[in-house]
Amino acid sequence: MTAKMMGDLRHPVHRFTLGKIEITSILDGAIAMGISPPFLLDESDAEIAAIAQTANLPADKLENNFVPVLVNTGDALIMIDTGFGQFGRDKGAGLLRERLSDAGYKPEDIDIVALTHVHPDHIGGLWEEDELAFPNAQLMIGRREFDAWMSGDEIPEQRAQNREMFLNLVAPLADRFRFLEDGDEIAPGVNAEAAFGHSPG
Repeated sequence: MTAKMMGDLRHPVHRFTLGKIEITSILDGAIAMGISPPFLLDESDAEIAAIAQTANLPADKLENNFVPVLVNTGDALIMIDTGFGQFGRDKGAGLLRERLSDAGYKPEDIDIVALTHVHPDHIGGLWEEDELAFPNAQLMIGRREFDAWMSGDEIPEQRAQNREMFLNLVAPLADRFRFLEDGDEIAPGVNAEAAFGHSPG
């Protein structure tokens, strides 16, 4: 007898230990999208097709997955980014909060939410309906990132919708954020590190 095919299996939660810290990645979801833009902007369609063929991938689309990370130091449970939240659920993402239970946690358990930058897949899950998605968490973000999106001066035109999302979701919480500089301690054993380029800060 031949066993039936079961299809792809993707585990949405993965945990490993790094020294004394537990790190848990949680798949917020995945969205199929075109390759260019926004990726490989300097490559021609023929070059993109060749790169994709070499990697055994289709040349016209890619799967972009979104994986927020939980860092448990033993003293603090830190959520690095919040996924798409309610803004991605019609596209195949926004599953972080419901998958927290698969990792053994509840939204109320999160002590710190640290935003690496404010693209939609990182800030969309900050709110759930009209309530903060992680109600007990201290909020942290890089000062340079926050200031750039607040002023709008460095934000390209194609990110106008993203800036609107920032103004609606992040800016109203300005007085709740702790603003980070390069090297600042997020919690004992976890420090912020400047890595500018993907976004202004």
